[in-house]
Amino acid sequence: MLAQLLVSVPRARAAVFCDHEGEAVDWDAKSPPPEGASPLTEYDVKICGAQLAAAWLLIDERGKEKGAGGVRELQLRAAQGTLLCQAVQDGYYLVLVLGSRPATAITALAARSLRAAALAFAREM
Repeated sequence: MLAQLLVSVPRARAAVFCDHEGEAVDWDAKSPPPEGASPLTEYDVKICGAQLAAAWLLIDERGKEKGAGGVRELQLRAAQGTLLCQAVQDGYYLVLVLGSRPATAITALAARSLRAAALAFAREM
């Protein structure tokens, strides 16, 4: 499913499926990477998923405490790329790594594709 996600989203570099502690359950990286992007290693992708866990879990916990509910999605934009994170179920989540400066339309497509992938993963669990 991760490979299909990467193929369906322009500028996608990698995707990782993580458990409630940020451990990678499955991952994939686009090869060759999008133009202008360097290849990501297994370590790079797994660390990306794990590093998001701290922010994800804290925001999720605080949201539940304050009555807003759990986090469903998170988007982080950096100078060299965008990270999209989508809740699956039972604390599991998906992360999609996009290359630098994706157009707004690509980011929107990526978010929709990530939501669809999360539903597919939830059905498989």
